[in-house]
Amino acid sequence: MGHAVLQEQGFEPESSKGEEWNLGKYLVQGAGHYSTCHTPRNFLGGEKLSEFLHGSNLGRRLGIT
Repeated sequence: MGHAVLQEQGFEPESSKGEEWNLGKYLVQGAGHYSTCHTPRNFLGGEKLSEFLHGSNLGRRLGIT
C-alpha cells in the first residue's frame, strides 16, 4: 500500500518505523477511529487520553462500526 493513503487527514507516519507499522497506526488513530470505542470516557464524554486504548464500557449506547 502506498504512502499516499497514510498521509490522508493529516496523518504523520513515524520515519523510524516500517510501512506496515505506520499502516497499523493509521488504522487505529486515523481512519479506523478505534479510540472512539476502546478508550474510556470522562464524565463529559471526552476520551481520557491518559488511558488511550485501555478499553471502554459504552453501557447501553451503541458502538460505532
